[in-house]
Amino acid sequence: RIRCRPRTLSNRQRAGAFESEFAAARERFQTASERVRLFRESLIPRARLTRDSLRTTYETGESEIFDLLQVWNELYMLESECLAIELERNEALITMLAIVNRILPAGEGHEP
Repeated sequence: RIRCRPRTLSNRQRAGAFESEFAAARERFQTASERVRLFRESLIPRARLTRDSLRTTYETGESEIFDLLQVWNELYMLESECLAIELERNEALITMLAIVNRILPAGEGHEP
């Protein structure tokens, strides 16, 4: 049986791999950030307005409790999805920071 030594990557190959991994993480971060902004600035505020409006009509007897509960559920689902997207964004940020930490040499101004 022949044993092969694991192939080691050259510095250029390693840098290319880091660059590619960083670019993918940055893309995930930017996409997630845009989606969070859409949820926080548009979707969730509109859902809250709908909830508030329906609560008023329910309190005056003009709508049913089921309708109000459905709107609350939709708001809850939007907020939950936004939190999941924020988690994705934070995971991408952590990935980018880990890559930078591997690339930057330890020494003055840098922690190992």
